[in-house]
Amino acid sequence: MASKKKLQHLFELRSPWWLPVLALLCLIVWTRQIHLGGLSWSDAPQHALDGAFILDLVRDMPAHLNQWAQEYYLRYPNLGIVTFYPPFFAAVEAVFYSILGVSILTARLCVVAFALTGLIAMYWVTRQLFDRTTALIAAGLWATLPTTVLWSRQVMLEVPTVAMLLICLGCYLKYRSTNSILWLSLTTVSIILAFFTKQWAIFFAGVIFIDLLITLGFKKTFIPRHWIAMGSVVVVIGLYTLFSSRYAALSSLLVRGEDGWRHLFSIENWIFYLKAMPEVLSWPMVAFTALGLLIAVSSNTIHQLRTPMLWAVVFFLFASIIAYKEPRYFYLFVPSAVILTAGGLIHGLEKTNLAWAGRGLLMTMIVMQLINGWFQSPNRLGGFAPAAGLIAQKPDADLVLIDAAREGDFIFALRSIQGPSGKIIPLRASKLLYSRAARRRWAYQAHVKNESQILKLIRDYGIRYLVVESGLPNVPDWEDYFPPPSQILRNVLKQKNNFEKIASYPISSDAVWKNVTIDVYRYRGHLGPLKKSVTFPMPSVGKDVTIPLPNR
Repeated sequence: MASKKKLQHLFELRSPWWLPVLALLCLIVWTRQIHLGGLSWSDAPQHALDGAFILDLVRDMPAHLNQWAQEYYLRYPNLGIVTFYPPFFAAVEAVFYSILGVSILTARLCVVAFALTGLIAMYWVTRQLFDRTTALIAAGLWATLPTTVLWSRQVMLEVPTVAMLLICLGCYLKYRSTNSILWLSLTTVSIILAFFTKQWAIFFAGVIFIDLLITLGFKKTFIPRHWIAMGSVVVVIGLYTLFSSRYAALSSLLVRGEDGWRHLFSIENWIFYLKAMPEVLSWPMVAFTALGLLIAVSSNTIHQLRTPMLWAVVFFLFASIIAYKEPRYFYLFVPSAVILTAGGLIHGLEKTNLAWAGRGLLMTMIVMQLINGWFQSPNRLGGFAPAAGLIAQKPDADLVLIDAAREGDFIFALRSIQGPSGKIIPLRASKLLYSRAARRRWAYQAHVKNESQILKLIRDYGIRYLVVESGLPNVPDWEDYFPPPSQILRNVLKQKNNFEKIASYPISSDAVWKNVTIDVYRYRGHLGPLKKSVTFPMPSVGKDVTIPLPNR
């Protein structure tokens, strides 16, 4: 009889063994081909290099921090920390680097660790709201969703931010049920750490505040312990925002928009993320979420889903208010949709004849998503490591000009190969030939206008080697990365009396990149007299930075 009951629990997904089985299956999918390819997303090299920056900073413990940071940026000019991104993910990544070494593989393993944390946190959160079966299915739905599989394989902040938000929600639900000061303190710390993973996480403070008001009422919400918690969040985040605002001119522009909040009066603005839902969630998940919400309302399960619903509504409003939009930003909406789906279709149908149908439907979806995730391409392009390795072996190489849509990949590859203070210094064409704040549409300025100016710049800086992507991928918006100075440079490189192509590496067999290669050139001509310093235009922070060059 006892064995029959255990078997029943196993098939009803109540066994505690199902969670580690699910975690193992997801780890197999997330880490497929984890060692292959470079950093394809434009932000990824910055996230990867930020961790190396923190590791090198802690190891060196410089007496003159500002000078050290400038010299570091000279060698590896692709940092995003503070300027664009808060430091928490980079700090965790630095711990991974200290153990496993600085590499793309290590950076990806760090993201996978956050994904595993998110899976466990999703189970923990949903278990506090419902039963083990619902919790397991919610965790499985989130972990196997195509967008989760995608972001678990990239060095990006989407999965780490969701993991931290789920931890925050779990701590808050524990506080709500126990009234323990410990859980309130952990909620406060976790919302701060979520913000320090990605600034967008601040919306969750609004979710908690509104939920407290609904749960406790006005009077009990504004008690001393809550004032202290809210004050701590405001002070810590406020001080960081005040500090980082000196370096984040572009970030504030992306929030308010170039039109100064006029986007708020546009219908297109408010339906952007509604139209993006199928891309972010997938069409089946959109349908199941709507069905789950409908069942939850009709079955009186809706009160248990109040906090996830607040998450969905508050985040939708928050994301829509921000001017600059991309579908991937809406990934932070996904956990709320998953909990609504599982809560409605599992718990909402629990006492009906259709209980088996809801459970079977979502279990089938998890299995299908696992299979799809295994065959889902990581969408990684060939990396710049071979080009960086080739140049690192050249005795006459020091300053290298890099002009590519994925220039950050080359810079991180150099850091991985030569350490924090190697001899090769990459100079970005997007600083020397032209400047822009992330994209050409923002604060673009050309610094050279013809071939002779580029040749003079190469001689003046003593640039012996150049690395370029041979052309544009077949995607219209990538033209942002190849303004006229880039096109002029490629014409200059055709001068066989001045330049020799010494290597060429394919990027991808994908049709988008099929005819694009990573090319390495050597300048044959005369160099010097050499400049003593280099000036980096920094439109994203609203100023220029001049840094002395090493004696050569």
